[in-house]
Amino acid sequence: MKKVLAFLVPLLVLLLAACSSGAESSQDSEAGYSESTGDKAVSNTDNTVVRNGATEENKATEETKNKNPLFQTERKIIYNADLELTVEKLDETKEKIESLTSEHGGYIVQSSYFTDENKIQHGSVTVRVPSNKFKSFLAFASDLSKGNPRQSINGQDVTEEYVDLESRLKAKEAVRERLESFLKNAEKTEDLLAISDDLGQVQEEIEQLQGRITYLKNQSDYATVSISIIEKNVNVPGFQNGEELNTWQETKKLFMMTVNGIVAFFSKAFVFLVGLSPVFVPLVIILGILFYFRKKRKTAEQ
Repeated sequence: MKKVLAFLVPLLVLLLAACSSGAESSQDSEAGYSESTGDKAVSNTDNTVVRNGATEENKATEETKNKNPLFQTERKIIYNADLELTVEKLDETKEKIESLTSEHGGYIVQSSYFTDENKIQHGSVTVRVPSNKFKSFLAFASDLSKGNPRQSINGQDVTEEYVDLESRLKAKEAVRERLESFLKNAEKTEDLLAISDDLGQVQEEIEQLQGRITYLKNQSDYATVSISIIEKNVNVPGFQNGEELNTWQETKKLFMMTVNGIVAFFSKAFVFLVGLSPVFVPLVIILGILFYFRKKRKTAEQ
């Protein structure tokens, strides 16, 4: 019995030691995997940051498009219209157009008026009115014509360009912020110069985008209407009095014109006959001789 116990006790001790060593090894292995996984996580995070930095401008562009309400609802359309009016009194029409423009919250860009060689008055006016009042203004202006007015309307949808410009502007502003942060942390002179050059180029692009956005916004917020006006009226003359008719003077004038015409006719005839007498006289003599012999011949035959 003692021999058996002496054999089993050392065996149990060895088994316990082996189990303990296996557990520690397992724990160390788990710890090592965890650390390795953690390093991989950090590495993946760094790679993600790099990728995000490389695509920062594209992400800013997409986010701006998704958040911009213009991209989803409101349209940016540039309206232009040409209108031709025929009126009786151009001055009154001019005043009415100016009044209509003011009432609709618009303004006059240019106006010109002239009278042609036939004493017909013409005019042209270019106005700009808010786009939401464009149709109302056009309807009122068309009613000023006494005949059927001629009009043409065209619109250009610039929504896509407008949204794209805003997205690009947002992205360029993000790039500018990063360059400014780099400029603050730069220590070397060459780095400062390089970053300043890049910052200046980005700032120039931002100003160009802002200018184009402002232009498109103004053009789409206000519609342009070009109006041509022509005055056509019939002047009915009134009764003339005796002094305006000048009956006696007109009679003497016509009598003298008739007498002068007769005198001029006979004067021209006399000059013609006398001037051509060297031709007419021999011709008359020859014709007289021929006529005499012909008449004498007929008499002899009878």
